[in-house]
Amino acid sequence: MTRSIGPAAVRTGPRRWIGGPVVALCLVVAGLAGCSSVRSSLGTASGTCFEALPTAGSAVHHQGRLVGARLVTLATMLRIPGMRVITVPRSESPSQRVCLVAFDGSFDADHVDRPLGSRAGHAAIVVIGYPHRGLVATVIVGRLPQRFGHLHLGGG
Repeated sequence: MTRSIGPAAVRTGPRRWIGGPVVALCLVVAGLAGCSSVRSSLGTASGTCFEALPTAGSAVHHQGRLVGARLVTLATMLRIPGMRVITVPRSESPSQRVCLVAFDGSFDADHVDRPLGSRAGHAAIVVIGYPHRGLVATVIVGRLPQRFGHLHLGGG
């Protein structure tokens, strides 16, 4: 008994072979484009502060939950509520930058490095020098300013 192959038969020629790799390539390109757009929306300025995360985590003794990181000028930092406790030497330019890394949790001055601000609080903002990445201070505050949400990452 013989069967004829009609138009609904599965193709086994070059068209079928090319389809798999083309689909795979499209998925890879789409995935890379998605990564690129996420990186672009974070901004390259704040991206440099992610290199300061190990120092910031150590400063709070790995307590709390990371909320965000921002690269800001000293002038911008001093406008953030609770950050005026940091004294900036006159020799420092107001345009000099620092990385601010925010943590949410329960913090007290005895369990963080270089504490400033309140003796205890529900948030800590670690100030890291830029570009040398040295710890400047850990500012303990009652709550984080609104600007540390992930939608507000960026230079300042």
